[in-house]
Amino acid sequence: MAKSPTRDFDHFILDRLYPEPHDVFKPTATVDPSCADVIVALDTNALLLPYQLGKSNLDGLATVYAKLANERRLFLPEQVAREFIKNRDRRLADMVQAYEDRISRFSGWDINVSPLLLEGFADREALTKAAADHEKAANAHLSQLRALVKQMKAWRGNDPVSAIYAATFGKEHLIGPGMANEKVIEEMHYGLLHQVPPGYKDASKDDQGIGDVLVWLSLLDLGKTLGKDLVFVTGEQKADWFVRAGKQPLYPRPELVDAYRRASAGRSLRLSSLHDFLRDMEAPETLVDDVEIAEASANNAIQAAAAVNQPFADTMRTSRRSSELRLYGRGPDVPAGAKVFDYSTHDGNVRIEHAGQAFDVAFSKSSDTSIHLIKRGATRRIGRVKNAQLGQIVNMNLIDTTSSHYTIQLNESFLVENDEGAVLAGRISGIQDDTRGSDRDEVRFFYTINPSGSQVVIP
Repeated sequence: MAKSPTRDFDHFILDRLYPEPHDVFKPTATVDPSCADVIVALDTNALLLPYQLGKSNLDGLATVYAKLANERRLFLPEQVAREFIKNRDRRLADMVQAYEDRISRFSGWDINVSPLLLEGFADREALTKAAADHEKAANAHLSQLRALVKQMKAWRGNDPVSAIYAATFGKEHLIGPGMANEKVIEEMHYGLLHQVPPGYKDASKDDQGIGDVLVWLSLLDLGKTLGKDLVFVTGEQKADWFVRAGKQPLYPRPELVDAYRRASAGRSLRLSSLHDFLRDMEAPETLVDDVEIAEASANNAIQAAAAVNQPFADTMRTSRRSSELRLYGRGPDVPAGAKVFDYSTHDGNVRIEHAGQAFDVAFSKSSDTSIHLIKRGATRRIGRVKNAQLGQIVNMNLIDTTSSHYTIQLNESFLVENDEGAVLAGRISGIQDDTRGSDRDEVRFFYTINPSGSQVVIP
């Protein structure tokens, strides 16, 4: 929890936020990053997003950044650089793990047919040749995947994305808050007490939201120094950056717009997604489309984490019913909820239903720190997901699903696919065992429901 600010409440908060009220009626000008007089700054999420890109190469991104850097129009808050290096290697490790899981799954693939069954089969030679060709191609594919993983493991800050940033951002492109640390902390505490954007939505974090405050103060100092219109490229969608319409970010917070206007002597601020920024900079359309998909997935994952991390366990324990499903995200809705279940009843079976989708989830006793997940009912596949992070996107085809039961540890995740191909992703949040001191057998888990063909969000 955030520490309580020590300052008294400011009853004249609006005077501080809008000291020049005659200016609040001025419209915000359209800010186009392709204009030679507009400056651009990048947020941490924009730097990390390229690690999620699919079919696109990075040449278009490198070209855009190099152009802006050469024109001395591209800037990076120092806090963003620090947050990037804090998170980068975890992203790379997740990528390595995904490929190693794929290699593990397909390494033992074997559908050799018994010679007994081939007796009298007219296309015996064709089948044997096809099997040999497939094995040769599969081995070649696995060999290349292993080589790729070996190369990825050898990276030491020279992966393709980091290489672009190393070539782009010199010391002259880095910007700071322009004030002493003590003053930054004072600004943060004032913002927490009065919910002044940005940063107060991150008050529960270990750093009390100072990351957003440092970034914002750096942008204000940049505006003060250069006096130019600014495009801040960010994936932020929280209410301390945007006025929202439901789950959709609609307008930049007016406090931010006015603060930048005053700091920059009347210039305008635009908050832009990475894909909109790249489109304005006439980047290749395939890159723009790929970035837009990656941004939507990232935002869904963030909102999934928020949806399943609500403190509703006490009401679930009392009612023994699933909590009310929460819908979130842009594009296709992804339901999220939680369940408490006595696995000594109903043969360990519990059914989760929502909007026409049904999942048969079955458990049996293991211990008070693990539980057996069993394939039963209208279930096509089940699987165990090790070391999954909250909100992580996974592909069930890269998870081992060859067994009819898996032992799931406390806080580990699992997948259950129904006959229609939809996937329930769960995380075990609590286990009770009546043979180990508890008064009943009970399992508690969070879950998301992911439609057939969609990416799967881990709760």
